[in-house]
Amino acid sequence: MFGPIHHVGYVVKAIDASAADFQRIGYRIVAPPVDDPAYDAEIVFLRREGAAPGEPLIELIRPRSEQSAVYAHTKESKLQIHHVCFAVDDLQTAVADAKRAKIYQLGEQRPAPAFGGAPICFLFSRPIGLFELVERPSF
Repeated sequence: MFGPIHHVGYVVKAIDASAADFQRIGYRIVAPPVDDPAYDAEIVFLRREGAAPGEPLIELIRPRSEQSAVYAHTKESKLQIHHVCFAVDDLQTAVADAKRAKIYQLGEQRPAPAFGGAPICFLFSRPIGLFELVERPSF
């Protein structure tokens, strides 16, 4: 149903400080941070040095204001995994499959600036937790 894990997302208070934490264990920033107005957040991806093709990335998500959809996570936890993202070939088909499996869609499918406009969707399942689907990400 879903493809490989594309990335693991963390909600952070500061991109630079959190990126430095991952850099100490061998991760490097893939590209400059991207603004995502739909979530009122700044996003940056990191890849492990020497990573094999297709190895999952780390995503750091910094809310830009208290109105951000993820702001509450900066108050509730300290650098814990927020979500896991799976790559899929066809987002609409994957979401339909998820709904048949009694997994709930959170919000609408939308283009994501962090993926050059590739469509994403967030879903939730009690046994799995929060996860994201991204259609054919470019990296």
